[in-house]
Amino acid sequence: MAQCQAGDPGGGSTSESMVTSVTEWLEDDDRPTLILDLDDHLNLAEARLHFLYVNKAFEENAQLSTTCNIVLLDSQASRINKGQVECSGPFKQWAIDSTPPSSIYDGQTSSITADGHVWRKRNIGKRWRIVYGSKIPSGQSTGGEASVDASPTAGSGQSTTATSQNVSPTQPRTTNMVWTDTLPWTGHASLSRKTDWSKTALGPIESWSSDLRQMVRYLFADSRPGCLFWGPHRVIIYNESYISLASTKHPELFASTCAIAWSEVGSELDDVMRKAEESQLAATMENQLFLIERQGSLEECYFSGSFIPIFDLRGETEGFYNSVLETSKAVISDRRTSSLLSLTTSPSLSSFWNEVGKSVESNSRDIPLAVVYSVEHQPEGNLICRYQTSVGIDQDHPALIPHGDLHTSAEGLIPHFRKAVAARGPLLLTDEGDGLAEQLFKGNHWRGFAVPPSRYMVLPLSAGEGILGFMFWGLNPRRPHDEDSKQFVELLSRQLQSSLTSTVFLDQARLNQKKLESDLALAESKFKTMAELNPGGIFYISPRGELLYGNDTYYELTGHKRNYMAEMSFMEFIHEDDHMLMQKEWHLLTVEHSQRNIELILKKQRLYNGEWRHTTILASVAPELGKDGQLTSIMGTTIDVSEIKQAQEKAVELSRLQRQSRIEAEKAKAAQERHIDITSHEMRNPLSAILQSADSISTTITEYQESLEQSISDLLDSTLESASIITLCAQQQNRILNDILTLSKLDSGLLPVAPSLAQPEIVARDTLKMFEGELQSYGIEWNFVVEETYKHYEIDWVMMDASRLSQVLINVMTNHADLAQAIKFTRNVGHSITASVGATDKKPPEIAGQKIAWFPSKNLDAKRDLTEDAEWGKGEQVFLSFAIRDTGRGLSEEETQKLFHRFSQVSPRTHVEFGGSGLGLFISRELTELQGGEIGVASASGKGSTFAFYVKGRRASAPKPAAATPQRFKASSVSNAASHPPANEQQSKASRPTLHALLVEDNLINQKVLRKQLMKYNFDVQVANHGAEAIEYLKTSKLWIGNYMGRVLDVVLMDLEMPVMDGLTCARKIRELQREGAIAYVPLIAVTANARKEQINDTLDAGMDDVMTKPFKISELLPKIERLKDGHSQGEEWTPAFQPSSRDDEHNTR
Repeated sequence: MAQCQAGDPGGGSTSESMVTSVTEWLEDDDRPTLILDLDDHLNLAEARLHFLYVNKAFEENAQLSTTCNIVLLDSQASRINKGQVECSGPFKQWAIDSTPPSSIYDGQTSSITADGHVWRKRNIGKRWRIVYGSKIPSGQSTGGEASVDASPTAGSGQSTTATSQNVSPTQPRTTNMVWTDTLPWTGHASLSRKTDWSKTALGPIESWSSDLRQMVRYLFADSRPGCLFWGPHRVIIYNESYISLASTKHPELFASTCAIAWSEVGSELDDVMRKAEESQLAATMENQLFLIERQGSLEECYFSGSFIPIFDLRGETEGFYNSVLETSKAVISDRRTSSLLSLTTSPSLSSFWNEVGKSVESNSRDIPLAVVYSVEHQPEGNLICRYQTSVGIDQDHPALIPHGDLHTSAEGLIPHFRKAVAARGPLLLTDEGDGLAEQLFKGNHWRGFAVPPSRYMVLPLSAGEGILGFMFWGLNPRRPHDEDSKQFVELLSRQLQSSLTSTVFLDQARLNQKKLESDLALAESKFKTMAELNPGGIFYISPRGELLYGNDTYYELTGHKRNYMAEMSFMEFIHEDDHMLMQKEWHLLTVEHSQRNIELILKKQRLYNGEWRHTTILASVAPELGKDGQLTSIMGTTIDVSEIKQAQEKAVELSRLQRQSRIEAEKAKAAQERHIDITSHEMRNPLSAILQSADSISTTITEYQESLEQSISDLLDSTLESASIITLCAQQQNRILNDILTLSKLDSGLLPVAPSLAQPEIVARDTLKMFEGELQSYGIEWNFVVEETYKHYEIDWVMMDASRLSQVLINVMTNHADLAQAIKFTRNVGHSITASVGATDKKPPEIAGQKIAWFPSKNLDAKRDLTEDAEWGKGEQVFLSFAIRDTGRGLSEEETQKLFHRFSQVSPRTHVEFGGSGLGLFISRELTELQGGEIGVASASGKGSTFAFYVKGRRASAPKPAAATPQRFKASSVSNAASHPPANEQQSKASRPTLHALLVEDNLINQKVLRKQLMKYNFDVQVANHGAEAIEYLKTSKLWIGNYMGRVLDVVLMDLEMPVMDGLTCARKIRELQREGAIAYVPLIAVTANARKEQINDTLDAGMDDVMTKPFKISELLPKIERLKDGHSQGEEWTPAFQPSSRDDEHNTR
């Protein structure tokens, strides 16, 4: 667009805004067009024609720039700046004639022919004039119009006169062109040609004004939805893109009037057009609500667009151009999304119901009515619905009964709740069929659109299996129940279920928190007891040096005053010669937070071998840090090493004796380090430290037990029994944690079933083999039986989920293992446990010769048969049955009824005697049903119990033999402390070759515990505090290329969460150095508490060879180290591209 750059010749801002709006239209018009300022005096004084604007079509028309009639003075750029053209006298006289004929005001335009164009003009207001030309088709007559046909003399600035005689610019003449021929030849344009316009207020189409014709051309050329409201009656003309907005009103809407066609929104449209007419500016509307009749009823619709007023030469309004876009979906979607986002987790179940009401209260149009009832599960089995909250209905309305039995009540909304339970999901009710608005909600004052809904939804609300509540919801009466509405119902249902589930789990978490607090108090009591029994001194000091706690041995050894809490009081019993040393060590402890081993001389003297000497102690001290990294306390142990020091001083000249003294000192140091590890971890209750410390007690005492007297042996038996109890407690806590994690995945639908080729008998034998050592140690007879049915059906290779089968077997067997533990402690004999495997071609009526009471599942029949999927193959379907039978006390009928439920145990004493969370058999039930089977029990009190289950599979051919390839350890090979290693897995220190390990761990207590355990198995262990130190250590080893005299290193055990450089970053750096040839292959094992599958796979991706999840026993770590070392010695190469298992292998089986 080109506009004149000269000063403003005058005029109001309103008219200029009108011109600006018009130029936006004209810029894309293919007709050459000018806009003149009729008040510009230069057009009266000069021969040149000055203009305010020319459009792009005028600029680019080469013919106009070379003929005589209209010539640009200079180049295009100069013309734009100067704003004037050289033109012939008649054309200019016609163009600027300030005395418009009456015909112009009557809707016609004066025209003149020049340069192959028919030129017309029309006014905008009283100041601005549009001059535009339409090209004359080749061979067509101008119909007697006035014409100009002359050429300017080059550079003269003059033009010749018109060739036609008596040219009168003020007397317009019509052409012979049929203007409708210029409209697009489309089906919609044909509709305008076929319409009998003579019956409308616009009259015959041939008599239409040029303004109306031009606007129709522009309308039909516009690709956006557009509509003209023309004349005082607002006759409607719209383009093809507008049809989608007209919807069912098309084609009757075409040529109708606004008052008739848009009667339901006529007043709103009149207001918008009146505003545009009064302001003489386009009136815009943004997401304007209109209730439009569609499909026989009023529908909530939203539109954005503008109404542009169109004026004639007298400044009178001829009509309005409406550019519009329907925004109904976006507006309603935003509103519904806002309602969904307002649904959040509540702090308790009691407050959840009110929060639901508050979250839907703001959306009165989509949710004109909402009623919420909770469901109370009574002990006798009754389900009582209780009113909680509502919106859009009076609180005292008869439909809102306070409570009622879900199974029997016929009042209020409860019968509809029963229908939703039967439908097993959201239930749609229509008012036409049920008469709900008239029967239930008669007299209600409806919110939103003030009319009753015609459709209602009943949403059952549950968390897990049981139904906890219902929401009765009236749908938007002014919107159809289309896909968008159905999606909103589905999303709202999901959001309510998710929020309810989270709220239930938060309630459970609070109960667990109370239990943890109780356990912590018990742990503190145990710690004090252990500290008093410890042969060494134990102390606890504040950051200011005040003694917070000391056991009796500490007071006796140091001579510290009891109940004396002065700052740095320990300096009073340290010999003056060691004061500077102690001050330096104190700085390292309190400022640098370093763990220290300090040898100090005390003022206190004792008689050693007939000689009075100052007592020498060895103190192992560790700082305790809070979550913010600040020092909270200092904990340590002390032992008397005076005799060792005396021996060292006397044997200084003898290297052998000196070396022996050092060994004794290191043993003393290891002993006190072992104790601080045990006590510190007991306070913070780390399961890994409990297991390893208990394992250490058992191993040490067993080694020396045979050489001791019988009375001492009895004492050691008691100690071993206590250590076993510690181990069992730690395993029990870990099982509870794993049960909760597995339960969370079950509730979230994150436990897929993935078939693989397997031999059921082998899977069962290998899985149950882990229990043999434990049962033998308890004196329990163990048997594995292959049933005749298994042999009869010749079962060999089967497509099945072997991982899920193993998990169920372990869970069921662990319940029997709990029984075995009880038998051990009561010293009973003669008990046995027998496992069996069988097969049938249909659901087995009995297993192992016993009639099994299968647990009744509500959803089993509704679940899809997964074995029909292609991945299971096309083999014959088989039912694989498994049973585990014991000769224990058995179960009564009442106890049997409590099995296989969430958090359920046979009696309150079950938890006290055997522990557990009550989730193991519930998880087994869920996993069995996932595989298309069932689980049950056959038991009688005093006769033992048989737990049995079956799963589906399909026969398959044996796999083709393949060449052996080196195996990498994926997530499926990761172990945890819940497994039961064979009893003979441990070896003595003497039978093991020395292995050299680097332990990378920032937690000093964990360093000591694991280092001590490894040393007992003939490991030479070096320690690094973080990944950067580990890489520096590798540079000093033989693994670093070219460092032939370096240290030997067989394996690296690495924590993940460390300062400076974490374990994953360190592993990636080591593998990068390996690829670059800077270092040889080194086995890496991650030692971490990150036990989720995703975390384990991320660890393997970073370059780790295997993962040892906490808590664990040292006997579970050793096989991993040996497998890696043996694999490396046989020539296997490390593979940098790890491919973790594609499915959850459930390393957390319990």
